[in-house]
Amino acid sequence: MVLPMGLSAKSKQYKQISEERKYYAKFLTLFSEDLQASNNERKSLFVVQEKDVVTRKQDKNPWLEQLFTTNIIGNDDNAIVTNNLTAYDIEAILKKNKDNIPNIENLFIFHSQNRGKITFSYNLDQLERLNQYGVGIKNCFVFYITERPFRLYYAKENVKASLVANLLNREIRRFDDYDGFITFTPDELNLMFQREKLDSQYIIDSAERDIFTADIDSYLDEFSHNYRIKNALSLAFTPESQNCFIKECESEIGFSQFDVVSPFLNYYMQLWDEEIAFRILEQVENYHSVAFVLPPGINKVYKDSIRKCFSSEHRRIVFKDFSQLRDGLDEDFVVMYSFRYTDERYKTYPNSFDPLPLKKGQGGLTIINRLTHNRYYEWNKHFYEKDLNGLLFSSFRKEKLGWSKKMLQKPIMPDILNDIDEAESDAREYLAERCTIEFESGRAKRLAADRVLYVNGGRYCISSLKELPFEEGMKLQLLDELVSQIKDNLIKKSDSNLKSEGYIRRDPAFALTEEQINSNIELWKYLLKREVDEMGVEPTYEAVFPNNKEISLRAFEKWFDFDYPMILPRSRKSQNSLLSFLGFKIGSPYHRVILTKKLIKNNNTKVLNSQIESLLQSILTVSSISDDYFVKLYEDHSEILTLLEINTASDVNILVQLLDINLKTVKNIKYDSGKA
Repeated sequence: MVLPMGLSAKSKQYKQISEERKYYAKFLTLFSEDLQASNNERKSLFVVQEKDVVTRKQDKNPWLEQLFTTNIIGNDDNAIVTNNLTAYDIEAILKKNKDNIPNIENLFIFHSQNRGKITFSYNLDQLERLNQYGVGIKNCFVFYITERPFRLYYAKENVKASLVANLLNREIRRFDDYDGFITFTPDELNLMFQREKLDSQYIIDSAERDIFTADIDSYLDEFSHNYRIKNALSLAFTPESQNCFIKECESEIGFSQFDVVSPFLNYYMQLWDEEIAFRILEQVENYHSVAFVLPPGINKVYKDSIRKCFSSEHRRIVFKDFSQLRDGLDEDFVVMYSFRYTDERYKTYPNSFDPLPLKKGQGGLTIINRLTHNRYYEWNKHFYEKDLNGLLFSSFRKEKLGWSKKMLQKPIMPDILNDIDEAESDAREYLAERCTIEFESGRAKRLAADRVLYVNGGRYCISSLKELPFEEGMKLQLLDELVSQIKDNLIKKSDSNLKSEGYIRRDPAFALTEEQINSNIELWKYLLKREVDEMGVEPTYEAVFPNNKEISLRAFEKWFDFDYPMILPRSRKSQNSLLSFLGFKIGSPYHRVILTKKLIKNNNTKVLNSQIESLLQSILTVSSISDDYFVKLYEDHSEILTLLEINTASDVNILVQLLDINLKTVKNIKYDSGKA
C-alpha cells in the first residue's frame, strides 16, 4: 500500500493509513505467502460475523470492511470477506457465471452459535459440489472463538462433536473418528496470551483417610440422597455444624447411628482446626470480599460456621450458588467449596476440574474434599481425563507436539455410575433460572436446566435449554414429554407387579409364618437372616461377595437388621449379588417386584425422571442400538430395562420407534436474566 504524496506525518489520515498498512502486513502473514502476491489469481474467502465488519466503536479490524463483498465474481482482491453468503448462495452464483469461476483455494469460516446455518452450509459434500464447478477449494479452516469459561463437556460435545459431525455429514462417536480438530487448553491459552493463572486447587486429604472414612462411607452408601448428605458432611467441622449433620442423618433414615458417625466427625474437626482452615485462610487473607460457592440447599448452620471461621473486620464473607457462578461473581475472591463431577451425560455446572470463571483481578480456589467425596473424585477424575483425551486428539498434536493419548487406569474402588443419576437430580433440582420458549403455536415457561430433544446435523441431540445451541426456526421437544411416556408404561407394569408379591411370599419354599408374610420386612431380609444364622456373618458376607467386596462387613450387617429400613441395597451390583446368592434370577418375578417397590418409592421424586432421561440420552443420540452397545446399555440402565422387559438390542430399537417424538418449531427462547 502506497501512502499519498504530500501527506503530513502528523495528520490523522496518515496515522490511519499507516495503521492500516501494518495491520494488512500482519494479517496476511498469519495465513499464507500466496495471499501477499498481487498478481496471484488464487483467492481466499473469509466468512465472518456481521459485527466484525460493521461495528465501529469496538471493532479492532475496521479495514476488513474494504474487503467485504456479496459478489465473489470479478473481485480483484485476493482476500474476499462475507458475512451472509452460504455455500448454497455461492453455488447459485456459480450457476449463473459458469464462464467466470473464481479460484478460491482457501476457505476460512469464523463460527458462532447463532450462525450455524451459514457455517454448516459449507459441509464436505457441498464443498465437493462447489469444486465440481472448478472453484478449486483445497483447504477449509473453521474457527470457533469464545470468551465463555472453559467447560470440557461443552467443548467436547457442543463444539467438537457437533461441529465436526455437521461439517463432515457423518456421526462422530469415538474420539479418533476425526483427527483434524485442533483445540487449545486453558493453560495453553494463558501461555499464548501471557495471562496469569488466577485460580488454584486445594485437595483435602490425609494419610489416615481410609481408617476414618471406611465406616461412615458404608453408612452413607444407603442414604437416598447420598451425594447431598456428603456435601453436608464436608461442611461439618464445628460442634454446631456436626450436631446439625447428625440431625440430618436421623431425619433421612429415621434413627441415629452416632457410634458410626462420631469417630469421623472428631477426626475431621481436629484436622480442620490444625490444617484445613489455615490452608484456606492463607489463600483469602489479602482479600476484602470472599464468595463461598456452596452446594444448593445447605443449612444456615454450616454457613454460619464458615462465616465465623473466615470473616474479619476487613473481610466480608458471602455465599453463592452454582447458577450465580456461571455468569461470574463480583467479589474479590471466589472459593468453590464443593466437589462437582463430570460425565458426558451429566452437565451440572460448575465442574471442579474446569477452571473457575473468574473476572479480571479476581482470585479463585477450588476445594475437593477426598475425605468425604473420594469415591466420586477418583472415578470422575478418570472420566474427565478420558474426555480430555478425546478433545485433544488430533494429527497436529501427534505430529507437531509429540502428543500421545494418556493410558488411564480405572480406579479400583466401586463404580459410581449407579449414584450419578441421583447426584445430578439433587443438583438440577435447585437450578431455578427460568426461561420462556416461544413456539410457533404458543409459549411454555420452563426451568433453564430442563432438557430438550433436537436435531443437529441429521441426528438427535439432548441438551439443557441453557446450553442449547439455539437458532431461530430450530425444532425441539421437551424431554419431559418423552419421560412421561416411559414413566406411564412403568407405572402400569408396577401395578401388576405389586399384586404378585403376596403370592410369592406365600410360596411354601420360603416357609414364612403368617406374621412374616404380612410384615413390612422384605422377603430377602428374612432369607438372608436365615443364612447368617446358619453360616455366620463373615462366611455369608464372603459368599455374597466372593470376588469384589462392594461394601464393608459393617455395612453388610445392616442388611439383615430388621430394624434398619431398606427395600434394596443402593448399588445395582450389590443388589444382583444378594439376589443371586439367595437363588433369585436377575429379571425373575421377585426381582421385578422388588425393583417395582423401589421404583414407586422414587415415583414422586426427580430421581426416577433423571434415570429415564439418562436412558433416553443413551438410546436416542445414537443411530441404532447394536448388540455390543446393548451390553453396555444394560449395565447402565438394568433396573428400568428389566421392568420394561427389554432384553435385547432389538427391543430397544422397538422402544425408540414407539416413542411419540413430535418436534415443534421454536421462534425464540427468552431467559429470566434477559439473555436469549
